[in-house]
Amino acid sequence: MEVGIENLTMAAVASRLGTSHQALYRWVRDRDELVALVADVYVRQLTIGPAPDGDWRAALRAFAHDLRDLLSRIPGFALEGLLAFRTTPAFLELNRQGVAVLLDAGFTPQEAQRIYQTIGTVLLGWIAREDAYRRYREHPELLASGTAEPDGTAEPDDAIERRFGPVRRAALAELTSPAAQRYSYLVELVLRGLPDPAPASS
Repeated sequence: MEVGIENLTMAAVASRLGTSHQALYRWVRDRDELVALVADVYVRQLTIGPAPDGDWRAALRAFAHDLRDLLSRIPGFALEGLLAFRTTPAFLELNRQGVAVLLDAGFTPQEAQRIYQTIGTVLLGWIAREDAYRRYREHPELLASGTAEPDGTAEPDDAIERRFGPVRRAALAELTSPAAQRYSYLVELVLRGLPDPAPASS
């Protein structure tokens, strides 16, 4: 956790612990197992539901914001979450909680699992992109760099400005707007787009 996911190598962990990286292999198989163990520690801090007044969207909204708060403390970890399907007890418990909220709302088990996975993928993807775009927010001048055509020829600066200036300005305005606002927009858009459960047949 102190080394950080972006710098996480067995050698870096060993150095932090004052030992050799070969010694670590007595405890974990490889970096992937180490990441899985760290992920397990963090995911135990998350819960989903129960839905207040039966409002399953409110339960998912609260989870979405808790997830962002948690992952904002560990940059780079969202991408790790996208790249592996984890089945440790902590991940399975979180999945169970999410599905339970949706089952209580009237979704079928398959629908509930699909919604849970969709929400998780969208949220982790947004947070991973935020991590990746951090350098643009810190150095917005990178968005003003030249643009080359596929054949490698570059357009004159005024032509680039005419073609891409408005897009660059809009992208920069969006990237530098408050992240909490952009995240809330995403969450609300996704939640509104999810279907309501089918009415129970009588």
